[in-house]
Amino acid sequence: MPIPTTSSRIRVLECIILIAGVLLVLTLGSLWFTSPVTSGGVHPLLIALGTFFAMLLAAASFAYILYQRPSEIHRQRLAEAQVKYKARAELNEARYMEKSDLLEITLGHMNQGIAFVNADGKLLIFNKRAVEYSGIDEAQFAQPEFALPVDVRAIFAEQWKKGEFGPNGELLPEDIRQYFLTGTGTLPKSYVRRRPNGSVIEVRIEPLPSGGMVQSFTDITDLVAAIRSQGVKAVFSESSLPPKTAEAIASEAGVQIIEGEDALYGDSLGPKGSEGDTYLKMERHNTSVIVSALRGGGS
Repeated sequence: MPIPTTSSRIRVLECIILIAGVLLVLTLGSLWFTSPVTSGGVHPLLIALGTFFAMLLAAASFAYILYQRPSEIHRQRLAEAQVKYKARAELNEARYMEKSDLLEITLGHMNQGIAFVNADGKLLIFNKRAVEYSGIDEAQFAQPEFALPVDVRAIFAEQWKKGEFGPNGELLPEDIRQYFLTGTGTLPKSYVRRRPNGSVIEVRIEPLPSGGMVQSFTDITDLVAAIRSQGVKAVFSESSLPPKTAEAIASEAGVQIIEGEDALYGDSLGPKGSEGDTYLKMERHNTSVIVSALRGGGS
């Protein structure tokens, strides 16, 4: 059986007070207008009814006051809580908007293009530099078919249509081309591609624990030009990093790539038994490789 709430009790008491008050008025009217039928002048039944209704009215009024006061207090507290939580919500919303604006400003002023793709392959966030390097007009992202979140396959299809990757995708590295066309293989952590306008873009991919990834796009055209103009003889790969980026930069600049066993040791020592398993051996190896490359010979 459901337990009556305070509000329902108050409504019942209001009804009782109303009925008791009406009956009391009718009884008193009867006492006033009815002719005396007893030696006392008033019928005993009317006196008893008047007394009963008066007591009922008094009891109901007392109970009404008893329940009404806590109810008013509860309503007041509820109103105060609503005001407080509304203020908190508005403050949190203001803070969120401030952080969102700050993030947007930060992304907008970055020299790199940034794009966030979730585990479902949907593009969620990107900045203006990423749009610039994509070869797609920024106005297109205002159209319904490119409304966020948008499938990255739709972005790739549009880039292919606009010739961003050259005829038949020839400006893409072959493994990247096959990945996007057939879905086979995996994306490397970094690769370099040339755009139709001649600029060279380095793409880095950072997987996220959620299954998504963050892609960064860096224009390395000036770096490649500097390598060419300064007469650099070699680009060195680091032993602890994938050599694809170094290979691509060396290929674009037309210089040799130093990789594999001759790769330099940088952030970490080599495995036990290698030429870089101690600090001194690492320095000896790096020096030998660099000097040999500058002379134009092998290590």
